Amino acid sequence: YSEPNEREVRAFATEFAVFYARSDSYSILNDLVWCANRMAPELRERFKRTVRGTAETPGLIKVIEKLQRRTQIDPGALEIQVDKRSYPWKVQVKGVRQIVGETGSGETFELALELVRASREEYLEGLLVWGIRAKGDPIDSVLASATAQGGMP
Repeated sequence: YSEPNEREVRAFATEFAVFYARSDSYSILNDLVWCANRMAPELRERFKRTVRGTAETPGLIKVIEKLQRRTQIDPGALEIQVDKRSYPWKVQVKGVRQIVGETGSGETFELALELVRASREEYLEGLLVWGIRAKGDPIDSVLASATAQGGMP
């Protein structure tokens, strides 16, 4: 076993944040599946239930698909702070989601990730997401609110 170093934690957080926050109508399902596969099992199940929705309430996937927009995030412009002093490790990510074809500064997003060790045999990065907060709120309530408003946190 080798513990992920700060460079590996930053690379993982960058990739996760891009897939999680991109909110592109044409890749949303693949992006969220990628994210779910890098979450601890308990978080993964809650996340899947929230993004799928119910018969009464459309999930985030349907809402984002209906927007029919292309979005992008510049991974090089993300602000990432890693704190490995306590476990699970804490990573703060701030960035901007740009809607392709629109001018302006884009939509800002903030994620607070809690990361835990994972088997490198199962997960090359050696990391899993244990917890997610978007702008300070637990992921379940953020996703539910975003779904109701027709957007992504």
